[in-house]
Formats: sequence, structure tokens, C-alpha cells
Amino acid sequence: MENNRAVDRGDIKKTPARRMDRKRREDVRETDFPLLGPVFLSLLTLVAGPMISGPAAGAVLVRLGFKRSGWLTAVFTSLAGVVFNAGLVLWPVKWYWSSLTLSGVHIVCAVILFFVMRSFYMRMPDMYRTDYSDRRRRDGKYMLAGMFGGAMMCTIFGGAVTVFFLLGSDMLFANIMPVTSSDAQSLTYFFVALFCLSVSGFIAGGYIGGQALDITPGKMLFYTLAIIWISLTWLLALQVIIAIPGFQAGQAAGAKRAAAWFPFITGNLFIGTWWAPFLFSYFTRPLKLRTKLFRLVHIPVVHLSAAVVLAILIGYPNNFFHAAGRYFERHAHMPAAMWCYEQGLKKSLSSESASYLQYRVALLAHKLGDRDRALQGFRKVVSKYTADEQLVKQANRFLDNLARNGGSGQRIVLPGVETQTAYKGSYCVPNSLALVMRFWGSGVDARDIGRRITGLGRGTIIVDQAWYAEQEGFRHDFLPNASVEDVKASIDAGFPVMVYVPAHVFVIVGYDETLETFITYDVATSDVWVEYIQKDFVKSWKKQGTTMVLAYPPTREGQIPDRIRNRLVNLSDEYLHYHLHYSNAPQSYTGSTHLLQAAGKKEVFFIPLTILYKDFPGLRPVLNDRYNEDIVAGSIVNFFSSDYNEGIHLWGQYHDEDDSREDRVLDYSLAYLIGQNQLKMARKLITNIEEQGPISTKTENTLAMIDLALGDFASGVHHIDESDAHDLEFYLALAELQLGNRQAAISGMAQTVDGCT
Repeated sequence: MENNRAVDRGDIKKTPARRMDRKRREDVRETDFPLLGPVFLSLLTLVAGPMISGPAAGAVLVRLGFKRSGWLTAVFTSLAGVVFNAGLVLWPVKWYWSSLTLSGVHIVCAVILFFVMRSFYMRMPDMYRTDYSDRRRRDGKYMLAGMFGGAMMCTIFGGAVTVFFLLGSDMLFANIMPVTSSDAQSLTYFFVALFCLSVSGFIAGGYIGGQALDITPGKMLFYTLAIIWISLTWLLALQVIIAIPGFQAGQAAGAKRAAAWFPFITGNLFIGTWWAPFLFSYFTRPLKLRTKLFRLVHIPVVHLSAAVVLAILIGYPNNFFHAAGRYFERHAHMPAAMWCYEQGLKKSLSSESASYLQYRVALLAHKLGDRDRALQGFRKVVSKYTADEQLVKQANRFLDNLARNGGSGQRIVLPGVETQTAYKGSYCVPNSLALVMRFWGSGVDARDIGRRITGLGRGTIIVDQAWYAEQEGFRHDFLPNASVEDVKASIDAGFPVMVYVPAHVFVIVGYDETLETFITYDVATSDVWVEYIQKDFVKSWKKQGTTMVLAYPPTREGQIPDRIRNRLVNLSDEYLHYHLHYSNAPQSYTGSTHLLQAAGKKEVFFIPLTILYKDFPGLRPVLNDRYNEDIVAGSIVNFFSSDYNEGIHLWGQYHDEDDSREDRVLDYSLAYLIGQNQLKMARKLITNIEEQGPISTKTENTLAMIDLALGDFASGVHHIDESDAHDLEFYLALAELQLGNRQAAISGMAQTVDGCT
């Protein structure tokens, strides 16, 4: 009491207008004891910034009776903190300058706040202390019990709550933002969250064990749910501020997983494990339930501020601009997207990100009709921002196309083509079909389609795709052996076009004659509308029979160009039968029924004919009577003679022409030509393909056997040597014998005999 009276007298002398009477002090002690201390507020400043710690300090001052100082502190620091963080994000300098500035300001503010608040507490020492009983001080078993109890409770209850949290956040982000979460990713998130919850529960339990000896089961459950809430809202803040923009920016450098995982996981492990218990102590300080609940609601705001601070420190503001630019570009706000990309470029964290952002800036300049700026931008990609070799190659080709075509080519893009997507594995059909159906006014979304017809990790059967569209009242027509001109004509008529490439489907929504590209909606690229160079696209498209799909309301059928509509009538059902034959074993005669239906009455769709000819030799007389072999052979040559090779052409615009992969359709087609004794035509076709790019070992072997059959033994021997085919040693020996190379022929015969034994 003597100390209290001394403090009262000091207050009267120094600040008579602000002193507190004894009753006010008792009220504060009863309702909010102990108050937030200088160390707590300083640490809060370092992690979450003055915009969070300032209002907390102001609230303490108000409770201590310094109302004017408290309100001024709260208002000024919150507004100044918002302006300061926004200024750092918008500051057009490299990220490390923003990071250093933020660190310096936070340290200075933390030191100032510590000494200022300490001066207030020194005037009132009885208002800031923790009153432990002798029993608590002597007995550590309560703290240990709290530690293990907190870890166990948070693990048990936290595991169940985390599952629902991950399901909810996944549903939210997958439909709003281009983010994919595989099963492995979700499990990683789950175990990281559960580990952090257990550690946080261990620390928080020790804190409660040292403070509250008489805790009831109900209060224990309440505290457990509170620490789970604090931990998961921190996890959510990291997802929103760190992981989502990091994923979107990381995909440009081919590191979308690492870009999201590294700061997300490290931020949770090294900050979340102590940050959640730290805020738990903030939550448990007040005695009134109403104040506790208010702080639980306030804690997510603290988390968001701390996540923003962390993002600025590690250089993630460029990802904010990246993600915002993608959003604006996706919604056709081109000037806003351009500004965001340019700001992100100034704060770029990596050379790969800078390369991508410069590429988008140049592409947007072209879309806005600024040819000079587009040329300048693509030249920078080629000469300065060269980290991404694929973008450098793309920019070089765009420069060539711009120089060749000038500004005369038109750019056609269907208006209003956008949809919410569900970024899940094997969801290319649901996303693409949803985009087309929503374009025509349907309310379906990708998740609804995926739930009904798609198996995760398995994909969607084409027959199920057609069934779903028809169940929703749409026409779903296939057009195999389509051409680039068919795609453009459909877009000109107002129809988005779905197209197939190996193990994938995406939508073409426009084309650009100057850049010689198709504008595509392709979730395999995890990007906004993608410019796909037409020649590259055709190489991948031909791996699936250049098939296009039109899904549309029946009332729109009259708008389809006549030359396309007439072919759709006959070929759509034939294409469905072609896929139905896969439901049976390809070598069984049961499958031949569907293949005969797929072949149709005319030689338009040659692929089923070639399969029937090779796999069902007993049907060859029927096929020769029904179909004109010269027309079929001509269709094969026309299909493979241009924009085709056996390089690896996959989804996501992946093209590798340094390696080869056997093409089943080409193999069947060559077998048909050979069976019809069109050997010279087959050899000329293979030679033409080889001039355009790589051919597979099997095609090389076929060419060797054709050479031998035509009597060109030297060429045949050369191709067999190139392919290193051991199963052709016998034919190689016979060819060497014809060339007079007896020693080589004898060696080849010996190797053949060795292979037989």
C-alpha cells in the first residue's frame, strides 16, 4: 500500500489530469489483469507491425486512464501502418530495399514502444505483474501436465478440425484462384498443420498449467478450441498472402509447388509454432468471456498483418502484382493488368519471374494494338530477360511473325469466355466443358461435372463427356480430321472449340493472325489465356486425329458453317463408336463391331479403317470391297505430310523434338499402306516426316524393311544400323549378303542364331 500511495503522489505531481483513483485501479485489476507488457507489445510490433501493436498499446493506455494518449496512439499507428505497408508494396524498387526498410522501421518502432510503455508501467508497478502463488512456483508438475495435455488435446481435436479446414479452403481456392492441390499436397498440408498444432498445444498447455490450477474440463476444451482457431487462422493467412500468389508466380518459372510450399511451410514451422502460443497468451489475459471472444475475432486480423509483413520481408510483393495482373487480364481489364505486370517487374524476386512478367507485358502491348511497344518488349525477353528458354524461343517466333505479318492480321477472341475452375488432377474435361457450357448460359460448374463423370487420377472418358452434355440439353458433336480452318471458322461463327491432344483437352477461344497463334484456355498451363503457336498446336493435335468438339444448345445449330455442320452429322457418331471399341480388348472381334461403325460408309475417317486392316486381317476382303484404297491412302498422306513428327508433344504446350515417341496412328497407317503394296508411298511419307523432325525407332525399322523390300539394300542396312534393332539381324544379314559383304552376313546369321537360343 505504501508503494501504491507513492505512485499516487507521483502521479498527482506529474500528471494530475491523468491520474487514476484507487477504485479505477481496482476495476482494471479485476477485469483485465495482467495488462499487455512492453515486451509483449514490442514483439508484436516486430512480427505484425505497428498497425497491430499500436492500437493494442492504445487500449492499454485507455484502461490505465490515459484516454487521449491511448486513442491518439491507436488511430495514428493503425493509419500510419497501413500507409507504410502499402507504400512498401507499391515502392518501385527491388524487393530487398523494401525488406530492409521494413525491418529497420519495425525494430525502431519496437524499441520506442518498449521504452514508452515501460515508462507508463513504472509509474504503476502494481498494474503489471504476474502474481504466482508459492505452490505454483514450487510445483512444476502442473506445467508438465499442461504441456502434455495441451499437445494431446490439440492433436486429437486439431486433426479432425484440420481435415474440415483443408476441405473448406481447398473448395474456396480451387474455385476462385488457379491453384491445384493433389492428394500428396493435401497430406503435406495436413501433417504440417497437425505438427504445428501439437507444438503450439504443448507450449500453450504449459502456460495454462502454470497459471490456472483449477481448470475445469469445459474450460480445457474451450482453450483447446481457441488454440486450434488461432493456429488455423494463421495457416489461412499464410495461404492467402503467401501460398496462393507464390503458386501463381512460381508456375512461370516451372516451380509453382516450391514457390508456394517453401514460405508456407517454413513460415508455419518457424513462426507458427511459437506465434500461435504467443497470441494464445494474448487471448487468455482478460478475465471476461466477452473480451476473450473479441480477441479471438481480432486475432485473424493480426495474422493477416503478420503474413503481409512476412511477405514483404521475403520479397513477395511482386507475386501480389503478378496475381492481380492475371486476374485483370483474365477479366479483360488490359490496362490494369499491364500496370500490375510492370510493377511486379520492378520488384521481381527472381530472373525467371522477371522473364515471365516481361513476356506478359509485351503480349499485352500487342493485344492493346501497340506494335512498337510489343516489339520492344519481346526484344527485351530475347536479349535481357533470358532466364526462361521457352519464353525466349516463343518471343523470337513472335518477333519473326510480327516482322512477317506486320499489323495486318486480325485478332478474334470470343467475348465473355470465362468460368470458375476447379483445379484438380485430371480435371481438364470438367473445366473445358464447363467453360463452353457457361459461355452459352448454363449454370453448371466444373465441380459438378467432375463429381459426375471424372475420376481423380483417371480422367474422363470421352463417351461420358458427351453423355453429360446431352443430359444437360446440349448437343455435343465430334469432328475428327478437322483442320485449322475449321477451328477458325467455328470461332468466327461464335463457337468456342474443344480440342484433343494426348491425354488432354482444352478450349480454343480465339486466334491471332499476326502472331499466328490460337488463344486457348488450358488448365494444364495453369496460366491465363495462352497464345499457342498454330504450327506447334497442330503437331500435338495430330496425335489425336485432329479432333475438335462443338458443345452448344440445339437452337444454335443453324449458326454452324455449312461445311462443318454437314460433316458433323456423319462423323460425330462415327467418332463415338471409335472410342467405344476401346471398352473391349482391342484384339477381340467384339471390338470390330464398333470399328466398322466408326469407319462409316465413306473414306473420310481413315483411322478406324487402318486399325481394322491391321488387327482384323480376316476383314481385309470386306474392307477392300467397301472402301477405295487410293482415297484412304491419299487421306493418310495428306494427314501426315505436313506439321507432323514423332517428337514428344504433350499437354501444357510441352514440345520436345530432341526425342521421339511411337505414334500408334502412324504405325497403323503405315501398316495399311504396306498391306496395300504402296511401298514407295509409305517410304516417301516416312522420309517426309523425318525431314520435319524426329521419328521413332519403330518407324525407322519400318523404313528399313521397306527399303529392303524395294531392293535398296544399302539404305536398308543403314537404317537398321541406326535403329540398332536386334530383332532385324536376320534381315540385316540377308541384305549384307546381297551387297556382297559375306563376313558381315555370316556375323549377322551367327547373332540371329544366338538370339534364338
